[in-house]
Amino acid sequence: MGLEKFEGNALLLFFFIAYAWSWSFWALQLLGMDLHVAAFGPFVAAFLLTYAQEGKMGVKGLLKKGFDSRIGKIWYVPTILLWPAYYFFSIIAVSTIILARFGAKRMVRGGEVKTWKWEKLSP
Repeated sequence: MGLEKFEGNALLLFFFIAYAWSWSFWALQLLGMDLHVAAFGPFVAAFLLTYAQEGKMGVKGLLKKGFDSRIGKIWYVPTILLWPAYYFFSIIAVSTIILARFGAKRMVRGGEVKTWKWEKLSP
């Protein structure tokens, strides 16, 4: 449709689009704009290149490949639930590492816990 001159470099173009998308939004995140779309770079690149080469029918075919009717519907449950579980456990792991590194000590006055005080542990 429009990428005939990129036929041999389609993979290179895919990586360029994916990285450009991701790094652009990550740079904006550093400036304080939390858009949370940087991780969709490969997804966007795949759809843009498929649309440019094959049009709407190519995009429909790409979506159909993502939801194969030969796969039992039960397998979509772990696929959908795996990402939130991974996210939850990574937050727990990072929190544990931060607490182990910096420590959390309670301030105690007269036997009563008043507040939490964070102190950096000496290495």
